[in-house]
Amino acid sequence: MTGKVILPKFDNYILLNKFGLRLLGLWPIPEDSAKWKFTLKKLHVSLVYVLLLSLLVPQLLDLYILWGDVDANVENLCTSLTTFTVLAKLTNIVASRGVFQKSLATMKENWDTIMRHDNCPEEREILLKMSKVGFVFTRNYCIIMYITAGMYFLRPLVVGSGTKSPHVKEYPFCAWYYYDQFSNLTYGIFYFSQVIIGFFCGTGNFTLDSLCLVMVYHACAQLRILQKQISQLTNDGSDDILIVERVRQLVKLHKKNIENARNLEAVFSGASAQQLLVSCVIICVIGLKLIVSLNDAFQLIMYVAYMQLVIFQIYLYCSPGDELINQSMEIGRAAYMASWTNFPKYATHSLLMMTIRAQRPLRITAGRFYVMSIPNFTSILKTSASYLSVLRVLYD
Repeated sequence: MTGKVILPKFDNYILLNKFGLRLLGLWPIPEDSAKWKFTLKKLHVSLVYVLLLSLLVPQLLDLYILWGDVDANVENLCTSLTTFTVLAKLTNIVASRGVFQKSLATMKENWDTIMRHDNCPEEREILLKMSKVGFVFTRNYCIIMYITAGMYFLRPLVVGSGTKSPHVKEYPFCAWYYYDQFSNLTYGIFYFSQVIIGFFCGTGNFTLDSLCLVMVYHACAQLRILQKQISQLTNDGSDDILIVERVRQLVKLHKKNIENARNLEAVFSGASAQQLLVSCVIICVIGLKLIVSLNDAFQLIMYVAYMQLVIFQIYLYCSPGDELINQSMEIGRAAYMASWTNFPKYATHSLLMMTIRAQRPLRITAGRFYVMSIPNFTSILKTSASYLSVLRVLYD
């Protein structure tokens, strides 16, 4: 007796992303849910905003009070820019929540369709392979993020007062609180609050960044499946009506994939622009910190980990963007290589239009003007290194 094959579940591959979205209050709830659930969700998101602002405002005060102290300002920017970026990404998702929820629903619908028992095993394999890549990237990013955050949480306890710092009290993140100068209890409360908010900040970063990678790779899997379906088109004496209908279905599927890619562009274009600009600045300030003012082994390891994290963040946007460009252009090649010479006129014309459309690749851009791709990833690193050299000269 043959047992029933258990197919992978959608939630297993977005487990970490779903955890982060729930923590931030961004995971969609059913449209037919009770009204109080929507109200509770809004309060949840508002609370996250309050928590992040309660960290960002003291960070900005610290930057203002110590303005002119280059080492202190550089140290502050390393973390305050990250806090600001998480707030900006959160705002971007909230502002485009309708498109975002539609994209998530499309992912779930595609998964259920491909994973049906009567569907092609090769198509399931394509989707599972791309989903696994997204999950592995998310898991590794999560590990790096929490290790780096943990080192920041422990830094005041490990380094202590041995550093030449202008701060009266040392915190995981540079911030200025007036009352902590007079009470150890108040200092402990603020310290603990930074740990809690830092956890939210780190979770927000890895969730929203890796979500872009997971969703874009899913779109790439759909394009690869479409390529396979196009390549299987043959005219083996079948009724022309059946061929025309099959080509019409593939054209509709191509249009659906294009619409989905445009939705992803609308959701993540702003976030990728924010991450691009902030990452360039953070690479410069961390690089300067590593070069001129870091002699402690613990801090050296911490900043190297942070540098790795920031570079990985940029890669999380550029890698899927590059894959989306390649897979969307491969649609044209698949259509051209099909046996279209024996097809009816309508089918031939449709495949020709599909080939022409594929010459304009789908892409993810930063702010709708800078294409996120592997070649541009290397350009970003080169530009950051150039700015670091200039900053190093100005510092001297």
